[in-house]
Amino acid sequence: MTMRTSLWAWVGLVLVLWTGVAVGQVKPACDPQQSTVATPEKVEGKVVKVDAAISKVIVQDRNGRTYEFHASPEILRDIKLGEPIEAKLRPSPSC
Repeated sequence: MTMRTSLWAWVGLVLVLWTGVAVGQVKPACDPQQSTVATPEKVEGKVVKVDAAISKVIVQDRNGRTYEFHASPEILRDIKLGEPIEAKLRPSPSC
């Protein structure tokens, strides 16, 4: 019986230490300045695709580069393919 008690004590200790390490991990701070994505703050171009199912608008600037933006359903209803648009980048809510 003492062998069984010892075994459960070790299992309990290992679980406590293992979960303590997982809880002690911190999420790195969100720093937009260190982001590797090179998206301009403002994009002027035309709408080339509207995907209401995933709330995305794809805009092509005059240089031919495309940018994907998230938009609310209310905004998506008013956007038409081919129309000129000015899109502004907002900070991500996950920061």
